[in-house]
Amino acid sequence: MGLASKLDPAENYATYTASDSTDFAGGPSRQIIVCTGGIVQLVKPDGTVVPTPTLPDGAVLNVVAKRINSTSTGASGFFVLH
Repeated sequence: MGLASKLDPAENYATYTASDSTDFAGGPSRQIIVCTGGIVQLVKPDGTVVPTPTLPDGAVLNVVAKRINSTSTGASGFFVLH
């Protein structure tokens, strides 16, 4: 994905419920909006799990991730843009 396409508006987006096994249906994320804050256990495309610090309500994460694990994730209400 080139720089220009990263700056274009996302064409695919959906709500997501954290899961230890179900990846995002639209592929890796470009951005994740966290409706209700807390810690998020992000899963990178290579499978590495990276916990965030405690996030506030409405936090916007500009990250590439394939999933949000439910185990140890306290945040909820995710909106994922691809």
